[in-house]
Amino acid sequence: MTPHCPLGILDANTLEELARVICGDEHLYYRKGYEIARFLEHAGWQRVPEYDGEYRREWALARLCIRTSVTRFRNAVEAADGLVDADGKVRADQSDLSSHCTWDEKPQRAKCEVLEQLGRGWHQIEDFYSHSNWTDRAAPGPIGLENPPGLGRTEVAPFLDMGRYSGMKDADWTRDARTLIPVGLTTGCYTDVDSTGVKPADCDGRVSHNRALNKDTAASARSKPDDNFRHATAGATAEITRQWNDFKADLLKTYPDHGRGAQMICALVHDDPAGACP
Repeated sequence: MTPHCPLGILDANTLEELARVICGDEHLYYRKGYEIARFLEHAGWQRVPEYDGEYRREWALARLCIRTSVTRFRNAVEAADGLVDADGKVRADQSDLSSHCTWDEKPQRAKCEVLEQLGRGWHQIEDFYSHSNWTDRAAPGPIGLENPPGLGRTEVAPFLDMGRYSGMKDADWTRDARTLIPVGLTTGCYTDVDSTGVKPADCDGRVSHNRALNKDTAASARSKPDDNFRHATAGATAEITRQWNDFKADLLKTYPDHGRGAQMICALVHDDPAGACP
């Protein structure tokens, strides 16, 4: 799996590297599990959950990654405020897409800011279905690193409920998410020396991100058994449908006056909002 707090601007590879630094892997200052939790508390995080004994980097990364998507959701709701004026009229200058958005995390038209926050948050959520064993099943034959067991789940992951988590305190949704992650869930170790410092040797003895679990295309090895590609695609589609519906509901709840929330939704789904949205 892969959060405005300072973490809100960080993408997946950067988060992985940050987790490596926090944990003190390789030649860095080594921190034990309980020391990682203490480190986060000293950095200003409130009521950090106790370290539960899982791999140190995965534990730290889980705190960072779900936090990223929760924060992206909150940021998108906040940015949507600029789409319409106080009376609910769509602002043409903030919703026009006649020129491309820049996708550089810098201030721009409100519509671009909303789409960027949603897109960056949803990308890592979609990747969860492509690079985990949540929806898939193992191929026939021996189970191992090259053929890990699959969970075969058909429902959206309950611990990715960003719409609900965005309205909760961080300590509360963190505690909730931990109770919903099932035993046996696994994602792949990703090698990227340039971006994260993770070398091939670091993934020895671990399930591989690209080789063992990757279902990005129908041609991937893991995609073929038990129609795994279709299952992963269906899971990601259902997930983003949930995320979009939750986002719309949050806009309606957050901006009820003068129908502003409904106008924001209209501005987001139409190419010419000034003309399409009354």
